[in-house]
Amino acid sequence: MKTIFSKSVKWLGGSAAIGALIQILQLLIMSKNLSPYELGLGAAAMSFVFLIQVYAEMGVANAVIHFDNWDEEKTSTFFLLNLMLCTLLASLVYVFSTPIASFLGEIKLDLMLQFLALNIFFMPLGRVFQAFVQKDLFYEYIAKVEIISKTLNLCVFSFFIFIYESGAWAIIIASVFSTLFTLSLYLYKKTSRPNILLKFSFQSVQEEVRFCLFYLADTLTSSLNNQLDVIMIGKFLGMEKLGVYALFKQICVKPYQIINPLAVKVTLPLLSKVKNDTALFSQRNTEFLYFFIPLLTCVYILISIFSETILSLISRPEYIINEKIFSVLAVMCFIKALVSLNGINVIAKGMSKLNFIFNLSLSMILFLSLYFSLNYDLESVALVLVVTYMFALFINVCIVQNKIVAINSVQWLKIYLLPSIFISVTFLSIYFKVSGIYAVLQYSIIALVFFLSLKRVVFKVIE
Repeated sequence: MKTIFSKSVKWLGGSAAIGALIQILQLLIMSKNLSPYELGLGAAAMSFVFLIQVYAEMGVANAVIHFDNWDEEKTSTFFLLNLMLCTLLASLVYVFSTPIASFLGEIKLDLMLQFLALNIFFMPLGRVFQAFVQKDLFYEYIAKVEIISKTLNLCVFSFFIFIYESGAWAIIIASVFSTLFTLSLYLYKKTSRPNILLKFSFQSVQEEVRFCLFYLADTLTSSLNNQLDVIMIGKFLGMEKLGVYALFKQICVKPYQIINPLAVKVTLPLLSKVKNDTALFSQRNTEFLYFFIPLLTCVYILISIFSETILSLISRPEYIINEKIFSVLAVMCFIKALVSLNGINVIAKGMSKLNFIFNLSLSMILFLSLYFSLNYDLESVALVLVVTYMFALFINVCIVQNKIVAINSVQWLKIYLLPSIFISVTFLSIYFKVSGIYAVLQYSIIALVFFLSLKRVVFKVIE
């Protein structure tokens, strides 16, 4: 297992690092060539379509990984079900694009949503084929596909920004091109996937469909939690403020979007293979957390330290004057990433119902928190999100994880001690500026946390 884990981390980690550099370059191009209003348009369209894609995916990819014994009949039935659902949802978005744009408060989103309907159709199908590649542990191929896909996205985006000056449309067009190309690469790869034929037997996949429905409910609430702030800020504060918030969030959430999917791709297949052995399952889960949490901690410490440098690269004054919001959002995204990591073992156990209840409760709390904080300003929104996700992490560890793994309180303390110190010191430094010996102490603590976290990561990779 250690050999597989090490090999997968090296390949997917390398892919994630290269992908991060490509996406950072893309974000810099966005910040320098798109106004906050244009960024707000792109963020609003992509956020809504992302929520619809959750319905289209329906958890089919995770069902492929979780269950065994896939024959031609089951695979064909599953694929056809997914195809019908993707067709239905893409058609609905295309037909109702004008009312949706009106609801979001910007009629210019109409054509963007119609074009993004292609993503709703093709992306979930690509995830099904990717799932069989992932199930067979072809991590090298997955890594190469992701690098090529992100490079293509950057090239198409840059082409439409610099040549055609397409504004927010460049984000939309690049996303669709990247999706189509990724689908073709996963479709080309030979795996253990049985042939897909015109066979349909709903009875043969009843258990898998039940799993998908619970997973769909869980993922829908989780995705709503991820996009609720963007939708509500756009609706109540306008596209310009949403543009500032969306850019900051995209930068701060980038490590989370890279490392957490990496964790899912590596850990989900390996945990699923031992889901019936509680002791071994808990042991592996602890090992994964000991690697990915310190990795996240190191990255977010670097973001915290170089926040001024990051913002200085963004030349527009609309962005530079909101440095405090950027710092608070970085803390929020870090805590959110920690919450998300704890959901992987729940999926591996096939207990998506538990995740659904947790995420549904979090959705209601987030909605109320955002609704009241939007009466003030963006900084208030960011602060409320930090407090909400801190509460969510505490509840998740104390209640949800207690039902999944056999990890005692001392082990949990070891896992979360360094992140807790980093969050506390960083948050205090945002609102209480210090100098002299106190500043030295503050940076010394952050440096100690960074090197201890880095030590855990390096030792795990060496193993």
